[in-house]
Amino acid sequence: MRFSEFNAFKPTKPLTPAQARTRSLKLQVDRSKAAVKAERASQKRNNEHEQHRKHLQAQATQSRNQAEQHRKKIAAIAAQRPR
Repeated sequence: MRFSEFNAFKPTKPLTPAQARTRSLKLQVDRSKAAVKAERASQKRNNEHEQHRKHLQAQATQSRNQAEQHRKKIAAIAAQRPR
């Protein structure tokens, strides 16, 4: 390595209180944005799951109603037959 390559690594000075406060606020904004994005994704997944559950429940209810109507038709036909 050459001497000029060592000069690229300069030690950083500590931040002034104002700079530290600004840096802290910027980091807080980034964390908050990430948290909001994660919460929206979570709510979207929960909403999709709930919609899917309702759809399956509606299908099951419809299937039960059709089965009950079929049983009633069979019972009505059986009642009409002479014994």
